Amino acid sequence: MNFRPIGILPFLIPVLWLGYKWILFRDGVYAVDVHAHTQLCISWLDGRPFLTDTVYGNHFLLHNYFLNPLLAPFVYGAGSLGLFGLHTVLCLVALFLWRQDLAGRGGRTWLAVSALLVGPLGYWVFCDLTQGWHVELLYLPLAACWASAWHRRSSAGLFAATLAIALVKENAPVLLCALFLFASFPDKDRSSLIRNLATRSNGWILLAFTLLFAAGLIWLSALNGWGHSRLGLAIQAVRRHPEALGSYLIRSLTGNLAILAGGLVPFLLLAISTTRKKQYLLLVTLLALPLILSNIVEGLAYYPYSRNAFGFPPRTAFLWGFLAPAHFLAAARYGYDLKFRFPFPATTVVQLAALAVIAEPRIWPVLTGLYPRYALSKEQESALEAASRSLPSHSEVICDLRVLPFFHQHYVSALTDTLQTDRQPDLWVYSEKSTGNPCKNQQKYQQIQANGLVFLWKKRK
Repeated sequence: MNFRPIGILPFLIPVLWLGYKWILFRDGVYAVDVHAHTQLCISWLDGRPFLTDTVYGNHFLLHNYFLNPLLAPFVYGAGSLGLFGLHTVLCLVALFLWRQDLAGRGGRTWLAVSALLVGPLGYWVFCDLTQGWHVELLYLPLAACWASAWHRRSSAGLFAATLAIALVKENAPVLLCALFLFASFPDKDRSSLIRNLATRSNGWILLAFTLLFAAGLIWLSALNGWGHSRLGLAIQAVRRHPEALGSYLIRSLTGNLAILAGGLVPFLLLAISTTRKKQYLLLVTLLALPLILSNIVEGLAYYPYSRNAFGFPPRTAFLWGFLAPAHFLAAARYGYDLKFRFPFPATTVVQLAALAVIAEPRIWPVLTGLYPRYALSKEQESALEAASRSLPSHSEVICDLRVLPFFHQHYVSALTDTLQTDRQPDLWVYSEKSTGNPCKNQQKYQQIQANGLVFLWKKRK
C-alpha cells in the first residue's frame, strides 16, 4: 500500500484530537459523564456492584452499557485517558482498514471518504462537549470497522464488530439493522427499491434486530418498572409540559435532518446513474428514519430542556455511525465520478454546515480552542497531583468540579452532585469558595475533618 504524504494526513488528525482533548480535560471543560463511564468500566474489578458509579449510582437501571466492563484493561491503570486512547486507536484502525479497501480507487477518493471519519462531524463526536466521553461515541469507529469487514467478506471481523456494537447500548440493534439492510442492497439489480428491500433475508434481518431491540427495552423496564424507565419518564415529562413539545420536535428534527443531509450529499459524487443515485438517497433516508426517531425519543429524557435534544455527540455518533459507513460501502463499490476532480471539499463542507446547525454558540469557542481558560498555578497543580498520588488505588473522592481531572483514576464525583450525608469518601477536596459545605451534616463534616480526610486548595485569584 503506497502512502503519499497527503494520504497520511487523515491518520494524524485523531492523534491531534487526542492531544487537544487531553488539554480540554485537564482544563476542566468536561463535566461528570466521562468520570461515570470510567468507573463503569472498572467497578466490577474493585468488588463494587456491576455497572455502578459514584456520579449517578446504579447505571444498570439506566442503560445496557454492556461494552463498558470489557474496556476495563484499557482503563484500570490509565483512568479516563485510557478511554480517550482507545477511541483514538479505534479511529486509526478504521482509517487503516478503509485505506486498504480503497487502495484501488485513488487518493482523491480516499481523502474524501476518510473525511467522514475525521471531518467536522467526526471531530464533534470525538470531543463530546460538554461531558467528555460516552461509550456511544464508539458507534462510529466500530461501525466503520464493521463496514470494512463486510466489504472484505470477513466473517470473523463481521461477527466481532457486530457483537461489539450490540453491547454498546440498548439502541444498538436499530443501528445494526440499518447497516445490514444497506449492505445487503444489491448493486446490480435494477428493480424498484421496495422490491429490492422486500426479500426474505431482509425480513429475517428486520425480525431479528426488532426482537433484540424489544428485549433490551423489556429488560430495562423490568429492572425499573415502566414508570421509572427512560421511556416512561420521557412520556411523563411530555405530559407535564405539553406546551413545549412542538418547539422541541422542530429543534430535534432540524438537528437530525442536518446530519442526515451531511450524509446524503456525498452520494451525489458516486460514479453511477442518476436513477441509481436517487435510489440510494431514498434508501439511506428510509433506513436513517428509525435512528432519527430513536434520537428524538432519547432526547425526551431531558425534556423540556432542548440542550440535548439535537446534536448531542452520543446521538450524533449513533446516526453518523450509519451514514459514514454506508457511504464508504457505496464508494468502495462504485468509486467517484471523474468529473468531480476534488470530492474532498464536498464531503467536508456539508459536515461543516451540519455542525453549524447542531453546535450551540456557547460551544464554538471550545471547538476552536478560543475558550477562556481557568488556569491553575504550578503550585496548585502540584498540590492536587500529590493529593491524588497519596491515595490508595481507586479511592473514593468528592471534589470541586474544576479539579475532577486530577483524580480521574479514582472513584470521583463532584461537590455539586446530589450531596449525600451517608457517603464515606477517602478524601474531600474543596476550595475556600466552594458552593456550600462539602457535607450537609455539620457534625459529620467536623468528624471527617478531624480524621484528616479534607484537602483544601485555594482558587487562583
